[in-house]
Amino acid sequence: MWKQYIDIKLFKYLVIFYTITTVLLISIQAYWYAIGRLDIAGMSFLKYIYYAFILKWFAVLIFMAFIAYLTKLMFDKQVNYRIIIAIHLLLAFVLQAFVFFISVTVITVTENINFREFLPHFKGDYIRWLGNNFLIYSSLLGIIYTYYYLEKVKAFQLKNAKLETQVVHSKLNMLKAQLNPHFVFNTLNSISSLIDIDKEKSQDMITDFGDLFRDILSLKNENLISLKQELEMLDKYINIMTVRFEDHLTFKKNIQNDTYDALIPVLLIQPVVENSIKHAYSFYHTD
Repeated sequence: MWKQYIDIKLFKYLVIFYTITTVLLISIQAYWYAIGRLDIAGMSFLKYIYYAFILKWFAVLIFMAFIAYLTKLMFDKQVNYRIIIAIHLLLAFVLQAFVFFISVTVITVTENINFREFLPHFKGDYIRWLGNNFLIYSSLLGIIYTYYYLEKVKAFQLKNAKLETQVVHSKLNMLKAQLNPHFVFNTLNSISSLIDIDKEKSQDMITDFGDLFRDILSLKNENLISLKQELEMLDKYINIMTVRFEDHLTFKKNIQNDTYDALIPVLLIQPVVENSIKHAYSFYHTD
């Protein structure tokens, strides 16, 4: 259930960054300890590392998981930037108090030490690490905001891409709506003109037209089809036109084999051929 509140991918980035930061800080402390410049009040170095860094590592990441969720809420609700800055300034100090509380609680319980005895030491530690934790908080917060900003940009780009696709589909559907009736009426007129001349050929044209119209209807909402499919439909149209203008009309296709799988808009070629026949035939008879 907690996954709906915490972005796992973002949390991994926070863990990686803060782990690297913690390792660097431990390395610096190890150096000061090696040259005798680190005062750990008689505590073993490993125990010091555990209390000063390992506990803090857990506490900071738990706190930042909450900050990531809170930041997303403010980001989505577009909270005023002045309020956001004020909240994060306050939370930067709360982080230090949270780490202080976790550390003191664990030490007093595991070491069986009176809280009041260690309180002065941790008060000084709180002040000493305040600036450091503020920088850590700022860095982790920068990762959070950068992550959510990039996610929002990606979502915006995806939304735009979907809208552009919808616009293209709408335009193609409008074109199909305009082409199909135009094609149907012209083909019916061609069949009507042939009935009185040759009933047998007109019946063949009706059959070809039925097959062609069935192919068109089978496309449903497809906007792009292969060139091969388009040419198969075109062949049926050409058969109809060839019967009607058998004395005046011949077709020759010159198509490269590697283009048959190319996707093109539905009924792109047929209107071009239809208009070519119409205008060429008119010109032929004018002469």
